[in-house]
Amino acid sequence: MKTVLTGCMLLVMSFGFVVWVAQIVSTADSSNEEVLLKAEHEWTKAVVDRDTPFLDRILSDGFVGWDYEGKRYTKADSKHDLSSGEWATTSIRVEDINVRLYGNTAVVTSQAIRKGEYKGQDNTGQFRWTKVYVKTGEQWQVVAQQSTRITAP
Repeated sequence: MKTVLTGCMLLVMSFGFVVWVAQIVSTADSSNEEVLLKAEHEWTKAVVDRDTPFLDRILSDGFVGWDYEGKRYTKADSKHDLSSGEWATTSIRVEDINVRLYGNTAVVTSQAIRKGEYKGQDNTGQFRWTKVYVKTGEQWQVVAQQSTRITAP
């Protein structure tokens, strides 16, 4: 009888531990999601404000992106285009943001409505963005980005 009682107590305690760990993981995921959502909104503000120090912090040194024409660009390209005015954005509205967490990696998708120019050409339109973030220590950085222009049907 003592063995059955001890077994039941261990089972109840184990279940309680599993629930506690699940709550911790859920809280951590929720906190990381909030940080990433904030980063997405800060990104749009930085592009409009031409805030290259923000790009320097948020983009990893090995960052690579593909624009809506399939052209590859790097962190250095992004910073140059923004600081030189080649990438001139008057407004961006980001919506439909979706964050998927996979440990220290996150995939963030969104839709952006952008007004502005790129290298003197009108670049106003709607885009779908996919960004891959990696968390190193306490900092999330973008390691890859892909942009797709949404065309009218």
